[in-house]
This record gives sequence, structure tokens and C-alpha cells, in this order.
Amino acid sequence: TLTPPATMPASSAANLTSIPAANITGTIAAVSGANLTALNATQLTSGAVPRSQMPAGSVIQVIQAVKDSVWSNDTDDYVDITDLTADITPTDNTNKVLVCFSISASSSSGQRFAIRMLADGTQIAVGAVRSNRTRASSLSTTGGGNDAFDFAKMYLHSPTTTSTVTYKLQGFAEGSGANQVMYVNQCEHDSDSSTYFTGYSTLTLMEISA
Repeated sequence: TLTPPATMPASSAANLTSIPAANITGTIAAVSGANLTALNATQLTSGAVPRSQMPAGSVIQVIQAVKDSVWSNDTDDYVDITDLTADITPTDNTNKVLVCFSISASSSSGQRFAIRMLADGTQIAVGAVRSNRTRASSLSTTGGGNDAFDFAKMYLHSPTTTSTVTYKLQGFAEGSGANQVMYVNQCEHDSDSSTYFTGYSTLTLMEISA
């Protein structure tokens, strides 16, 4: 007959890999996850990963402004394109903002026009200074009154702030007057007929973790 000692020796549970739930009684003490280094994401069934813990390059938030109406500018200067303005508040001052726009635009026949991005009133993503030429994010010239173009650009901006930043798009028309006009979401030649069209333009902001 074996008589067990009055006190069992200390033992390690280091090699325990599977304990049936039916064999567990009582309450398991709280366990810290501070030293977890390889948690399978498929095992996360509730809660959320804090934004501060997202890996570099993750999209933290997305803001979009949409313009589905028409707009025009007949002055030889940059003017805000209505509805294509959006605010974003970065969660960390080291994060970046990916600014994307897609615009359907045209102008009076043979006239030059341009589009530029701004962040809090300062132009961004524009060409270098070249004497008297106006800097722009996108530019074109129409060959005829039925011409129109889709412009799409992306720019990774570093606002270095956690305050709200306002991004907007502006349009510039060569010259001024009725025959020197820039249009958004329509062609110069426009009539109330099913063979004429109204376009759709967007400005999208994505906060990207550093």
C-alpha cells in the first residue's frame, strides 16, 4: 500500500496543453495578457483593437465629400468648388492623411482650366514654382464644347496635428467672362435632354497610421 506524503511537492503546469472544461471547478484567477506575442486574430470574437495599436499603414478613419450637382467658374482665379470640402481630425500627430479626389470637369471650347488641393487654406500637391505660371494639382484644355475629363489624384499629406484639418478643392478658369468658363459635372454644351449628362465628383480623406 502506497501512502502519499502529507504535502504534495510543487509542480509546474508548463507542459499542460489541454484541460477539459469539465475538469475545472472554482474560479480561475485573472490573467494578464501583457506578455502575449502571437494571438491569432481569428480568436478575437468581441471588442476592438485600439487605434493606437493598429499597425503602420492601417486606415484609421475615412471621410468623404460628394458633389452630384453642377458648378462653374468664370473668373481667372481659384474659387472653391462647392460641396468638395471635408474635415478630418487625426487621432495622432504622426499619422498621415491620404487625400484622394475624382472630378468630372470641362471648360469653354479651347480654354485652359486647373484644379488644386488645399489643407487649411494652404495649397498642397501642386507643381513647382515656374516663373509666372499658376501652380495646379490637375490641369487641362478642352478642344470642343462636348469635351469633358475625369481627373483622379492622390496625395499623402502630413498634417502633424490632432486638431481638425479642412481639405478642399478649387477650380481655376483661364480668363474671365461668359466664353471662358470652367465646369464641374457637365460639359459646356448642355441641354435639358437625355443625351446630355450630369456627372459625379468626390473628395475622400483617409487617416493612415504611422
